[in-house]
Amino acid sequence: LATYRQERPDSRVEVLTAANAPLLEALKSGAVDLAIGRMSDPESMVGLTFELLYVEPLVFAVRPGHPLLAEPSPSLAAVLNYPLIVSTKGTVPRHNTESLLHASGLRLPDNCVETLAVTVSALLCLRSDAVWIAPAGAVREEWARGILAQVPIPATGTEEPVGLIRRSEGSLGPCPLYFVELLRWAARKRRVVERESAGE
Repeated sequence: LATYRQERPDSRVEVLTAANAPLLEALKSGAVDLAIGRMSDPESMVGLTFELLYVEPLVFAVRPGHPLLAEPSPSLAAVLNYPLIVSTKGTVPRHNTESLLHASGLRLPDNCVETLAVTVSALLCLRSDAVWIAPAGAVREEWARGILAQVPIPATGTEEPVGLIRRSEGSLGPCPLYFVELLRWAARKRRVVERESAGE
């Protein structure tokens, strides 16, 4: 967005944040030009195309100094001893969170804070012992700046494809098309950084 604003300073930009279902409906109705989101079920994707940008797993984010960080091998069960912040019902991250717990014979407690608000989740983590179970992309900036820390718990099987979603028919104008190219560039750059950090 910063690059786009430098190159297209007179272009109007409106960013909406919502769960997949309302975003897809807004896309189908023409209320928005494009969406960045997760692949939905085939029925919801009728009339839309999905272009993979990257894949991200769930992670466990906490404040620096959280008791879980002092454990040599923190477990998924240990996470349930703390207040949890999770995505809202009906979202892919929420489904993956519940599936991950279920695979270990665990279940999500009833007293979780459920939100898609990144700022609220990050602040709640910083001001308490809450554990935020979130897609890696939601906390990447906080990690890079040392604001939050990652609890090293494997979340294999929670990887989610995130991509560019557009209407199958109809064409975008020059400004949205330029933004699409910037998204592709940012996704390529991100994949390179992730491969380098993984030692590949």
